[in-house]
Amino acid sequence: MVVRKAAVAGSFYPRYKPDLLRLLNESFINDQFGPGEELKSSNQEQRTILGGVSPHAGFTYSGCCAAFTYLNLFKERVPDTVIILGTDHIGYGKVALMREGKWETPLGYLEIDENLSKEILKNSETIIDDE
Repeated sequence: MVVRKAAVAGSFYPRYKPDLLRLLNESFINDQFGPGEELKSSNQEQRTILGGVSPHAGFTYSGCCAAFTYLNLFKERVPDTVIILGTDHIGYGKVALMREGKWETPLGYLEIDENLSKEILKNSETIIDDE
């Protein structure tokens, strides 16, 4: 099984789970720049929000801004699938997708939705399989 390592843990975000949870919570409860409330989810049957775009800068720069996106998504219910788009800061290579495996994070492992990955790869002329 392929595991994508948390390459920048300890750099752009904390390496350890308790530290990351504290920082996440602070981003949500910050009432000056963040939403000013804790992240809670409900189990609404119907979704009104189908997705969101969140900044990828370090928490210091964008944590509170990102909290607004996640707060609104989770208010309805925990999403079934989350698509993570990574940025290529170097400018080399093609658009790639991990077809299977896991992403390692300080909060645990994220399972890749293999069915969705296969459908995206099958229907895209641009995205390649990042084996």
